[in-house]
Amino acid sequence: MPKKPLSAYLLFASETRDVLRRKQPNASVSDIMKAISIDWAKLDKPKKREFFDCARRNRRQYYMLIKEWEAKHGPKKDGAKQIAELEKRRKESIVSFLTHGLEFNTAAVFG
Repeated sequence: MPKKPLSAYLLFASETRDVLRRKQPNASVSDIMKAISIDWAKLDKPKKREFFDCARRNRRQYYMLIKEWEAKHGPKKDGAKQIAELEKRRKESIVSFLTHGLEFNTAAVFG
């Protein structure tokens, strides 16, 4: 399954992180992230627009890749369907535990 595309902010962060890391090699991760968020807030609109446009192109490409992937592998499972399936398995495991007692093995149900 294709990876989800980065947002405009994350594209900016990945680009500027390396620059900041070279300028301040001893800075902590939290200090670098704070500096990135400040730089993002100060960034002028035309520069931000470039990152938003890039993120939009990446999103379009991602949706095309998802369609190709789903055509090949079938549609991805909806989160609600996955939760319902896990809930069903959980209930089955409770019934199995009540039926078989302490010999119950959770790995058999949840694999």
